[in-house]
Amino acid sequence: METFGSVAGGFAFAERLLWIWEWLLPRYNYSYFLRIDDDHFLCVDHLLHEIQSRPRNGLYWGFIHCKPQIVRVDEAWLMLTVDLIEEILQAKMNSSLLCHPYGDQAVALWITASSKNITYFMDNDRIVHKSAGRDPKFFRRDVCERFLSLHGSYPTAMHRFWLLLKLRKRDRVPMHYHVINIKPFSKLCSYSPHFNYKGFIPEYRFEPKLCSKNPKWRISNQRHAGREEEGERYSRY
Repeated sequence: METFGSVAGGFAFAERLLWIWEWLLPRYNYSYFLRIDDDHFLCVDHLLHEIQSRPRNGLYWGFIHCKPQIVRVDEAWLMLTVDLIEEILQAKMNSSLLCHPYGDQAVALWITASSKNITYFMDNDRIVHKSAGRDPKFFRRDVCERFLSLHGSYPTAMHRFWLLLKLRKRDRVPMHYHVINIKPFSKLCSYSPHFNYKGFIPEYRFEPKLCSKNPKWRISNQRHAGREEEGERYSRY
């Protein structure tokens, strides 16, 4: 079995993502790529059931932030079809690809520059973008029938979700997954999906730079302290 190997620390999200894609593309035949945070509880069976009916080209799927100039899929749960990945890597080969220290901003830049017919799949109700692991309403046996993924699931909550799923399967009752139609993005968000990094407040506003120049930002080597400390705090219970 092949492994990814190791990547030196200090790389910004975009650099790591490009490295993974360059490694994967010649080795595997795949249609979708999911990047997910390690504190997401993923309902794998639900996703595998549903993905059979999803577009195989131009799909940009996840929790979408609907804000003027900075519409984007959050990096915590990001799915792309392989045709978009191939286009992004081609831009890298042509030395025209822009990089950014924040992952969702980098990918949003690449999607904005795409020549593909992009399907913006805004799935904000089923990809929970909050600390689900602290909310009792999510601890139910049918959690994976109603949702796709639960953010903020630290070790104790992750174990509880797995146990609930195991008990649900033990019931031997068919799973009825909540599958939704992809609605036109304009019906869900009134803002243009054209991404402009200048829409961010200065704290998160970094000018994109050509990936071919191996750009570095001070943020690249900083810990996301708030999220890590929160994870460490709740992993004790």
